[in-house]
Amino acid sequence: MKLNIFICSCLVIPSASLRIRLAAHTLDSHSPKISNAYVTFVSQPTYFEHAVRLTATLNETGSLKKYPHIYMVRKGSSDEHKARMLAAEAKKIGWNLKVETYKPLEIKFHTQFEFWDEAWQRVTLFSMGDRFDRLLHVDADAYVWKNIEDVLETGHIPSAARRMLGCMSKQEMCNHAPVSNFMLMKPNATIMDGLLEVIHNLNSVTNLELKHSIDECIQFDFYKEPVNLFSPQDISYFDCFSNHNDTTLRQMGMDTNKIPKIVHLGIPGKQMIQQHRGANAQEKEQIRDRIQKSGSVMRLNVWDKTESLNTSPEVQQMLKVISSKAKEFALTRSVTESAMFNDMCE
Repeated sequence: MKLNIFICSCLVIPSASLRIRLAAHTLDSHSPKISNAYVTFVSQPTYFEHAVRLTATLNETGSLKKYPHIYMVRKGSSDEHKARMLAAEAKKIGWNLKVETYKPLEIKFHTQFEFWDEAWQRVTLFSMGDRFDRLLHVDADAYVWKNIEDVLETGHIPSAARRMLGCMSKQEMCNHAPVSNFMLMKPNATIMDGLLEVIHNLNSVTNLELKHSIDECIQFDFYKEPVNLFSPQDISYFDCFSNHNDTTLRQMGMDTNKIPKIVHLGIPGKQMIQQHRGANAQEKEQIRDRIQKSGSVMRLNVWDKTESLNTSPEVQQMLKVISSKAKEFALTRSVTESAMFNDMCE
């Protein structure tokens, strides 16, 4: 973290007029204010599919009774049209789903992995004080297992998930580095100004090593107070269940009788969804038997949840909106429990 702060202090700071132009590029001030919300940035058909499953789990757990799930999409894009179609369909089945738009930041540099570059757009949330109060950002490829309304309402700001890497050890599971795929935050114009300066300077420098050394998690350096880290009992990666059976997870300190409130699917979880989609009934049963014999109830829970979601009439109704409109969107695409668990890591 100290390295990131040092890098920021060494970069050239843009003029006030440039900061104003950059900030204006991120704002979309036409929407009425929503107090608290769960927010997910979505784009491309596959991520819309994941987002639909996420919304379904938020709805199942009662998390959407008071606060909406927001699909955050690029303003004027085909993704906006798709999201609004989904929101209209969601209203028919009683899901509290809304759509908000943002004007994307211009990112001319790459993070360590180019597929993470889009994550920089999450920092636009800091500019949305006219629209939101408290926000819980949740990645699209996740399942929610318990009502997380209390986290949104009363959780410490800022809070973030742990960067668990491959979750190969307790040290990785309890990593003290925050990551933005799951974070509780409030819009903050001062932090947004600082991040716009960082982005402007990274867009300007030619040092590739410098460009590839910073991702959007530098946002956590701008808080004056410490960032609270969610316990793995609250937010865990599916990697933990893929790489360890329940016996090993218990040895690492996890209570395997309680699945975490949120499970991030990541690459292995998304591969499981693909495997489920391509299997017939007999193959699914064989896969389930193998998971059960491996001694991983946690992994089995995720498989069963995938089965439940994929056979849900409501989920299928929503997914039909995506598939039936896919060609049209391609053609019109624009360029432009109540308390938290005790932390096993402490």
